[in-house]
Parts: sequence; C-alpha cells; structure tokens
Amino acid sequence: MAFAIQELGAQWGEKIPPLNLIVVQAGTQLPGHGADGVAHYYFDDGGAGMAANRKAYVQAAMAAVSDYGPKWDRVAQALGVDVLDAAHATRDEGNPIELPAVPTAYRPESSAYKALKAWVAAHSEWFEDYGAFEAGVNEHRLSSGDSLDAYFTNGRESLAVEVKASNASDAELMRGIYQPIKYRAVLRAECIALRKLALCDAVLVSTPLLGKACRPWPSAHMWTSCVCVCRRKRRSEGTYPDLFAKLKISRLLVAEYEGGHRFGNDDNLV
Repeated sequence: MAFAIQELGAQWGEKIPPLNLIVVQAGTQLPGHGADGVAHYYFDDGGAGMAANRKAYVQAAMAAVSDYGPKWDRVAQALGVDVLDAAHATRDEGNPIELPAVPTAYRPESSAYKALKAWVAAHSEWFEDYGAFEAGVNEHRLSSGDSLDAYFTNGRESLAVEVKASNASDAELMRGIYQPIKYRAVLRAECIALRKLALCDAVLVSTPLLGKACRPWPSAHMWTSCVCVCRRKRRSEGTYPDLFAKLKISRLLVAEYEGGHRFGNDDNLV
C-alpha cells in the first residue's frame, strides 16, 4: 500500500502522506521502525535526518495523514479500494471538561513568572528530546501575534514553551494546557507556509500541581507532545526541591529556585 501511494503521488505530481504510519504500537503510540523506510519519500530531505529525530519526523507525517482529510476518498478511488461507511457506534468520550474562564483584564507579570520563563530559556538541556538547542529566547513573536514564554530553535527543529508559575490559578493552568496546543499548530502552519518540514512542538512547564479542574486531561499528550509538571514535594517526604518534574522522556527534572529578592547574596546560591 505504501509503495502504491508513493507511485500514485508521483503520477499526480504531489506527495501523498504515508498512510501506513497510522498503524501504531500501543506502548509508544508511534509506528514500528519497519515503517520508516517506506516513508522516506514524503520528506524533502529523503528522510536523511530521521535517524537523529525520528519522533518529530513520524509525528509530522502522521499529522499530514490527518490533514489530507477527504482527499483520501480520491486516493481510494484511484487505487480501486472500497470506501467503507463510518462506524456508527457511540464512542465514550468521558465527562465534559469545563472551559477555563477568559480573563477580561490585563495583569502585570509577577516576579515568579518572569524568573521561571527566564530559567526555562536558559536551560535547553532539559528539552533535548525535541532537538539539540542552544539557549532559548523569551517573548518570541509568532505569525499569529502570540508571544511565547520561551522559544528554542536550531534552524530545523523548534519548540515553544508555555510556563505557569506558583501563583497561577486553576483557570490559568487550564489555559496553559490549551496554549501549547495552539502554539504547536501555529508553528506547524509557519513551517508549511515556508515549505519546510514541520519539526515543531510545544510543551507546558508548570510549578504548581494541576488542580482538580485539570485532572480530566490525562491524554493531553495527544495534542502536545509533553506536559511537564513541576511541583514542590511535601515537607514530610524529607528533602524537597522547589521544582520536581517527571518528563515524558522518562527523566527527572529537579531544580532549586531563588527569588529576585535574594539575588546578590552568594550564600543563598550555594
């Protein structure tokens, strides 16, 4: 099927996304490595960078399969494949999730928020699963007019980071889940407009625990590749860091945060 789709695309003068990549493994939600070779045709570099950043390549191709939408009916017709009726079974989508309140007034940035986004931009090593980045920047402006809390790019891969500091409300945390979804979509649209491979992602870094309102979002990884939750451990557990995160890449992030009022006192930095 994959080779037939590749050949059909060549006849039509376009690159049809590799449909075989939608068959994924339960443990990783990614296709097996056997699918990589036949998918190389779809990428502008012939898949040359796939070994170094397989996940980004595969996710970009899987998104393209979804974006191809109703055009798949034309592909099926050209290949003589029957188009099946959509399943009519009721799918359990779980309980509805209340939308976050929309702020009506601008609030100035807190010192904790400024410190957190500056720290994130200076520590690209914690996001190496998304690319080999140097230090990032704060307030990168997207084509949509949005400004990113932190942004990393190496000219090929790019990563947007939304941060929520310890003083964020539940409604703000909820908005923090929606924002990376939007940022990733905008980054992908920019790449597509520039005729570049969409190797881009977006993540949330949050110092407070996600409250009850956010807990129905266990599958947020469907839209953002990683939701990184940083939290303070309980004092009863012994020594506790200011920031403690379990990343999706099975690594732990532990960091100590000192407020702006302590800058200049070297004793507090030891």
